[in-house]
Amino acid sequence: MKKTNIKLVKIALILIGLLGLHSCYEEKSDKDFTKTEDNFSVVEANTNNVKLKQKNNNIVLVYENSYNHTEKTNTSRLKITKENKLIYDITYNIDFKETKYKFRQSDKVIEFARKLNKEINDPSIDNGIDQLLSNGEKVFGQETVNTHLKPLFFHKSILETKKRQLANKGDCECTVHPSYLIDKTGFLCQEDFYIPIEIFKNSPEQRSRNVVYNDTEEVLFKQFINPYIKNKRKFIRFDNFYSFFVSKPRFNAFVQVMKNDDLLKTKGSDCWFGKGSDHGCCGNYDGCCYYTHIACYVHDKMCTDCKPRWFCLSGCIPDKKLKEDSKRLEQELIKLKQEKYGH
Repeated sequence: MKKTNIKLVKIALILIGLLGLHSCYEEKSDKDFTKTEDNFSVVEANTNNVKLKQKNNNIVLVYENSYNHTEKTNTSRLKITKENKLIYDITYNIDFKETKYKFRQSDKVIEFARKLNKEINDPSIDNGIDQLLSNGEKVFGQETVNTHLKPLFFHKSILETKKRQLANKGDCECTVHPSYLIDKTGFLCQEDFYIPIEIFKNSPEQRSRNVVYNDTEEVLFKQFINPYIKNKRKFIRFDNFYSFFVSKPRFNAFVQVMKNDDLLKTKGSDCWFGKGSDHGCCGNYDGCCYYTHIACYVHDKMCTDCKPRWFCLSGCIPDKKLKEDSKRLEQELIKLKQEKYGH
């Protein structure tokens, strides 16, 4: 009996030891879940919270995101220091329970952008954010990317909006991209997205099939896009492109109505592109369609090589044949933005 008790005690001690080793291992895993690559490190990562750090030249970015699964709220904070001086520190909150919360984000982006100063107009910041997104996608699975990295798009848009305002010496402007409204991308201002003109240089038959609905619209679209082609323009800004289908003032008026009126689920004749459930609309949802088939075509065409990553998001499978073209267009777009923003 005594030997049996001693044996049981030994077994219990062994089990306690194994549990202790397991808990130590788990604690070490949580505490030391770090990955360093290209001056990138994961400081913290779990279901609810992520903290990342990215260095680029004399710029340091620290990004934190917290998602409350119970309350359905998200808080993201980005801090940017330049030569040890804090030049950006914004906390961005979203309540997913808020009615039509997506239609309200462009106003918040503009409000934050107005408060920034010219110190944020630094290419190292742009590169740092792109590296942060790219490195984060390498480390995390798609669910974590969607939950914790997508909110970084708001900060990216705030910075881009301020840069445009500094370059144009006007007021801050950000028109929500319709792709965000249907969950095809993270938040994006129409003014910050450029489409390669060569997408529209295909045969008339294919353009008619993929871009427009009928012969009359094809003639009008040719008249619209041909000046860009003849003048050898390489890109067209999305808001200018989308104005072929709906003017920016009308689109913005629609956004304002959607923020305040839950009754815009009326006849298809009251909507520019018909209803969200109609053929020719990108997606399938109640109310008016606000992302037409052509914009989906452009999105899919641009994402054949999954570039830019921040637009195409994780889970995209690249077409290897278009890798060189995509890399060339990416470099040309960087050059275009450098010319526009003066760096």
